[in-house]
Amino acid sequence: ETTVKIESSDSLLDSAQLEIKTLNERVSSLESDKEAYLQLIKDVRHQLACKEKAFDDLELLRSDQSNEMESLLSDMSAANIRNSELNEELSCVSAKLEDCLRVESDLRHQLLLEKNEISSRDGAVVSLRDEV
Repeated sequence: ETTVKIESSDSLLDSAQLEIKTLNERVSSLESDKEAYLQLIKDVRHQLACKEKAFDDLELLRSDQSNEMESLLSDMSAANIRNSELNEELSCVSAKLEDCLRVESDLRHQLLLEKNEISSRDGAVVSLRDEV
């Protein structure tokens, strides 16, 4: 009976040692999995930080481009205003030039009339002198 108890105890001890060994292997496997998951979490956090930085860089670039676009629109608006002012000045100069051309034409016409009148008088003077 003692032998049976010892054999039974040995069997229980072997069974317990086998279970402990299995549990230790399982713990080791879980610790390995834990390390893999921790590394995966670290990698994902790094990728997230890189993507956040890229997003921030893109946001900064968008802001810079928006500011540049506003500046260009402001410059274009100023150029349009200056263009309108120059068009008004050109219109005034053009009107003055037309007035000058009319005055010149009138003066040429008047000069021609005066020349014709002088020629007529010279012709009359010459005729009178010939008669005298």
